[in-house]
Formats: sequence, C-alpha cells, structure tokens
Amino acid sequence: MAHRILLFSCLIILISATGCGSGVSFFHLSGPEKYWVVKHPFIARKAREIMIEAKNQSKLMESDKRLDGDPDGGQVDAFRHSYWLARLSQQMKTGKALALGVAHEKNARKNFEKKKAVEENSVQDSIASVMDLYNNSVGARVGSNNKTLQREPLKQLLVDMILKGEMKKILKSPSGLPLNCNRRILDSTEYVGRWNNMRCLIFSDQ
Repeated sequence: MAHRILLFSCLIILISATGCGSGVSFFHLSGPEKYWVVKHPFIARKAREIMIEAKNQSKLMESDKRLDGDPDGGQVDAFRHSYWLARLSQQMKTGKALALGVAHEKNARKNFEKKKAVEENSVQDSIASVMDLYNNSVGARVGSNNKTLQREPLKQLLVDMILKGEMKKILKSPSGLPLNCNRRILDSTEYVGRWNNMRCLIFSDQ
C-alpha cells in the first residue's frame, strides 16, 4: 500500500510540475523532456518557471539596443539560451541543467524529422543545435559560478559576454539572410528542410 501511495504521489508531482498556466504540460513534452522530468520530479516545477522567465526576458531583449534584436540565430538567441541555463544552474546542479538543455535539443531534432512547427519560429538544423548547446554550456558555467547573482546583474554579465564574442551565433547578411562561411547568401533550398547544410557558425561579436 505504501508503495502504491508513493507512486501515485510521484505521478501527481510530475503532472503538477509542468501543469496549468504555463502553456506546457507534462503530456505535451517530448520524450526526452518527459524523461528528464521523470528523473527530476521535485525540481521540474522550478525548471518550468525558469523556462518561462527566460522566454520573457529574451522577448524584452529583442528591443534592447545593446544586442542585434535577432531571436533566431542572433545575439538575442544566444542570450535566451545562456540566460536559461544560467538560471537553471543557479537553482540546481549544473549537470541536471545541461541534461535538460540536451533533452530540449533532442526534441528539436525530433520535430525537424516530423516536420513539426517549433518554438520561436526558428530554423532548426544541425548548425542551430550546435549553437544552442554551446550557448547553453556558457550559461551553465556562468550560473554555476554565480549562484547568488541577481537577475539584472546576471543579464548584464551575459550581454557583456555576448558582445565580447564568448558565445556563438549564425552568420547572416545585413538584411538577415543566412550566409555560408565564404559569406555567400544561401538560397532557401540550400538550408530549409536540410538538417545538415552550409549555414555558418561564428562568434557572437562578429
């Protein structure tokens, strides 16, 4: 009986941890993300709250003149991922935070393979995934090394790091078109719907 009560309690925690009011429920998560929640039920609610916080802060940064305003492969994209992992790493062990970031990228690959729409209307491919994981790792290190740093100083620190080139972004033309590493504008047929393509990853100050 005690074992059944424990299992039932865990199920309630899992559902409520990613429940109403967030736009994200346990049943709408991808397989890799559900697995992370199952492994970490007692910090799943906090992880959800930080995810929402990171999206909101990133939206604000689109109009911040310090960055390029680009949430799809630009400096704002780097900010979103680094801030998300920094805040996660302030609240939990860095390994757990990084594992959630990896689960999220696995979900992006699955969505690509299923040709499903993805969040932020961003282009999903191997280049974007490598970029996200890199910026995640930078953010996780920052959060781990600054456990008590408040949100505004944390944002400033991450912005400074982006402007110093300590994160990654995708090379684009002034009009926002993707370039290859020889700075040739790519036709949409060369990257849309192609997981491996010629989009180019550069440092965030370039």
